[in-house]
Formats: sequence, structure tokens, C-alpha cells
Amino acid sequence: MSAASSRAFRLHGEIPMLLPLIDMCNHSFNPNARIVQEGSVNSLDMSVKVSLAGPDSVDGRLLAALRVLLADDPEAVHKHDLKTLMSLGVLVPLGPAIEASVFRTVLALCAIALQHFHTKIMDDEAILRGGLPLTTEVAVQFRLQKKFMIVDVMQNISRRIKMLSPQKSTA
Repeated sequence: MSAASSRAFRLHGEIPMLLPLIDMCNHSFNPNARIVQEGSVNSLDMSVKVSLAGPDSVDGRLLAALRVLLADDPEAVHKHDLKTLMSLGVLVPLGPAIEASVFRTVLALCAIALQHFHTKIMDDEAILRGGLPLTTEVAVQFRLQKKFMIVDVMQNISRRIKMLSPQKSTA
């Protein structure tokens, strides 16, 4: 997300686009973003979507780092490989209490990210109802979609915390 937001360049053409500059300069040949175009360029139902970071809603590297930092027992951490520590599946590698702390930390980071926007979701929706130039509309839609994505992550993580609650009480 930050690559598309802070290090992007604009293409002028039939469809205004922002391309993540960091992917163009990255030393890795594995891109972390993908542009998906649905429909014909001349079609009214054409849609262009950017898929960022893959299928996981939270970067596995962040999960692994938080699990290591919040773990009470370093030996328990060493029992798991990096792939396990990076996963956001049903497995709770270091126990429900640590997992709940990790998820609460992710929620706090999401809340901080939302606070750094200068407008609220309702403000952006009101702005979009006005007659805007296409480039301004694209920028506001992009900002709004970033906020929706953060809110979706927060809802997903909140559900995961609730699912951990019974596990914590039985542990």
C-alpha cells in the first residue's frame, strides 16, 4: 500500500493510473502488486483493480515480528519455523494469549493508520458526490479504498480475537 501511495508515478492515457515506482526499482523480480483489468477499455463496465501484497490481510512479516516480540518464552518461539510464525491461519503458534496480544497490536496499528488521514470516510463519500475533475475523483477514491481496506482488516482481526476468547478461558 505504501509503495502505491508514496512512491508512485502517474500514467496519462485513456485510463489514469498510478503505478508503484518501488516495484519498478525493486531488486526483486517478484512484484508485490498486480493490476487486474476487467472488461474492454472502451466498455462502460470496465474495471481496473490493483491487488496488493497477496491474499493475506496482514503482512506475515509483521505477524512474525509481533509474535517474537510479545512471546513470553523464547524457547517456544524457536520451536516454530518462520513460515508458521508468519501465517494467519487457524494455527495459534504461541498460544491464545500471545495471539490475542498480537491481534490487539495490529488493531492499534490500524487505528493509528486511520487517524493519519486528514478526512473521515464520510467526508470522502461526500466529496465524491460533488462534481470533481477525474484526477481528483481517482485520488479520493484511492484514499477511500485504503480506509475501507484498513477497516476490513480491523473487522477481520476483531473476529479472530473473539474466536480466541473461548480458547483463552480454557487454557
